[in-house]
Amino acid sequence: MVTISPAFIDRILAIHGQTGRKWLRTLADLQEKMALRWSLRDIHPIHDLSYNYLAFATTSDNTPVVLKLGVPHPELDS
Repeated sequence: MVTISPAFIDRILAIHGQTGRKWLRTLADLQEKMALRWSLRDIHPIHDLSYNYLAFATTSDNTPVVLKLGVPHPELDS
């Protein structure tokens, strides 16, 4: 489960419109997919989100990492 603030939701919708709405609906599934891909556990979202979803996590070898997920956009790729 992904917990995000109403302010983050409003910001994503204001910037990305329908693309952002679709991304928000799939965010929990995307996080689960990335957790499986990279063997992440103990995932805890950062509460003060701005334009991307960030969460602290731990890899299978106990390395602390940050998972960053964003609405697909050319700036995210650069």
